[in-house]
Amino acid sequence: MEFVFRQVDDSCPGMQFAMQLISEVAGVARCIGTAFSVAPGLAITAAHVVDDYLLTGDSSGNPVGPPLIAIQLFEGKMLQWVVDAIYGSVACDVAFLRFLRPAWWGTEPGQVNPRCARLSFNPPSLGDELRMFGFPLSQVEGSVLYSSPSECICRVSRVDLKTDLPLGLRPLSHVDVDGKLLPGMSGGPCFDKDWNVVGVNSKGWDGLDLAHVALLWPAMKIPIDLFKSGKFPAIDLFKDGPAQAVGYRRLYVTSKGESRLAKVDPGSLVPIRFYGRDEDMSMALNFAASNAQDALAGLRATVARSISGTEPLDTNALCAMPVTTFGN
Repeated sequence: MEFVFRQVDDSCPGMQFAMQLISEVAGVARCIGTAFSVAPGLAITAAHVVDDYLLTGDSSGNPVGPPLIAIQLFEGKMLQWVVDAIYGSVACDVAFLRFLRPAWWGTEPGQVNPRCARLSFNPPSLGDELRMFGFPLSQVEGSVLYSSPSECICRVSRVDLKTDLPLGLRPLSHVDVDGKLLPGMSGGPCFDKDWNVVGVNSKGWDGLDLAHVALLWPAMKIPIDLFKSGKFPAIDLFKDGPAQAVGYRRLYVTSKGESRLAKVDPGSLVPIRFYGRDEDMSMALNFAASNAQDALAGLRATVARSISGTEPLDTNALCAMPVTTFGN
């Protein structure tokens, strides 16, 4: 299958990573959405863009259905990737696409090694400026791909780290932005001001300046088999090396396969230092230990009164106690 890009401006920064997803059914090619490269041989898109493949794929992630390819324009060259495995999550609305290694990829003469986007697991804050990028309203006519990149500069109007949304209104963890998400931009990257990808374009509404951007961290628990040597949680790929993500220290995957996100990046914490006499340090430590003991004693007394039936459990008091928590 050969294509020629038309109406494309490759000077846009988002074009360095973005890909046009094309599915071929009965010899007819159609554009189904956008994806973006995150590591050599691996891309991310929205799960709903590849729903048909996720529903019919086997346990190893091998897609069952029509051929799925990704077209990328890099340094004036049109690059074609062939998808050979898909790993996704309906709740996160994020899916990973594994590609067959093409002959043109590499560092030898005549080969190219396209850039990969840098991910950020730090959720945006209210009012942050973001950029949604993708290929809206693309189409294939014969062997010509008519595709125009588009970006929407928007601001975060709501941050929702976990919400039990009705079936079909995914993703669970997302941010709302005041911008238009056009058809075909789903699955594309959403950048912060430093061009880190903070989320995946997920859902838009006709006639409204409102869109959902799926956050990345819940999807890092998805098992992928990038090297065809066994599955591992996706987060393992973004801890070290060139694919290292911003804020990766905040995230870990439990033994039960659940993603957890710390409220702050542990790497940003500054150790407390005491200056002065040794007895000053001893006094401070004793004070902290005393407070902890008092809090524990109060908790025990509250639970004991509840168990004995003396008084009902005061959940407001428990919620007011200072604790270290993690989101899910």
